[in-house]
Amino acid sequence: MTSAPAVPTEQLAGWRLVDERVDTPFDIKLITVTAHTNVYEDAELSAAIQDSTGIEGPGRFFLTSHVVLKPQPPTSEALRRLVTDRVARDFAHQLRDRGFTRVEETGRRAFSVSGADARLVSYESTYAFGTITLDVQGWLAVWQVGGDFLLAGGAYPTSVRNAASEETAEAVQALLHPSEFRDELFSLVRAVEPP
Repeated sequence: MTSAPAVPTEQLAGWRLVDERVDTPFDIKLITVTAHTNVYEDAELSAAIQDSTGIEGPGRFFLTSHVVLKPQPPTSEALRRLVTDRVARDFAHQLRDRGFTRVEETGRRAFSVSGADARLVSYESTYAFGTITLDVQGWLAVWQVGGDFLLAGGAYPTSVRNAASEETAEAVQALLHPSEFRDELFSLVRAVEPP
């Protein structure tokens, strides 16, 4: 049985586990793909947005996943690209399932996680709630440990795209700190350890 990657407890201060699941994120001929995923949310940001607007809004989320391929194929760059492509597509679907719209992959680059060479995929999207629409940035890192793959990433609001009033837009914008959110997300990603 697979288990989710570990994240040091002190790194998760302020985050709460909201979903834990084992599923098959994609299929590869003759290979069974199993992923154990944990999803965490920053309830404080969501509560602050609700206090500011009276409308339940989005917070930030962070996820980790351990992807196991059985039987385990030989390690190769082609396999790494295939898994990265499939999980990147699955992450975009997860964003849509969480209510994000206009989800678009905006880039890929190298990213170091505990000395491992990860691929970092970036996304942009929007999230509408009540009379407010937020711009959202998402990131997903994918790296190989032994024959398994680890994933970690998340999304956070970056700015108010539109709101019913300037007052509401300013109140919500004051709660958004995209550089800090990105730095914290990257710190969480880099803290992920194999199960």
